[in-house]
Amino acid sequence: LLLSSDQAAGANFPISGSGDPTPTPTPTPDATPTPTPDSTPTPTPTPDVTPTPTPNATPTPTPTPEPTPTPNPTGPRFDERYSGTLNIGQPHVDIRFELRRSFLDAQINRNPGNQTVYFELLDANGNLIAIADRQKIILDGLPLGTYIYRVRGNVSKAVDFTIKSTQGR
Repeated sequence: LLLSSDQAAGANFPISGSGDPTPTPTPTPDATPTPTPDSTPTPTPTPDVTPTPTPNATPTPTPTPEPTPTPNPTGPRFDERYSGTLNIGQPHVDIRFELRRSFLDAQINRNPGNQTVYFELLDANGNLIAIADRQKIILDGLPLGTYIYRVRGNVSKAVDFTIKSTQGR
């Protein structure tokens, strides 16, 4: 397998019987060896201190972990916008988002407006939560987490859309 991949240029060399081997060099007798100092460090004695075990002690992790902030379901309101296109023959467009407030107000605007499009809210597992009424979804008391906006329809021309999503009041 590797034979064909070897691209090195080589040369022939004799293995035995031709030529004398180079002799091993011999040391010169007038060289005096110089002693080397001992490089082992001398250990410094430490006082005999044995920690006293504390019964039923809970070890403290180092460094102390920072708690992860929990989302505030009643915090200040904020808006997000999502845009997309539902093309001819495309069954649906999904937009995944994180719900960080328990109140959700979402509205879809589309162009062209004469195409029938359905605007839905699904949970992270794809279960239907709500279908828009007059292009709006308004829900309160939703559990925080991942949700999906789904835009679907059997359109005869591409439909551009924008979803204005408001979380919080």
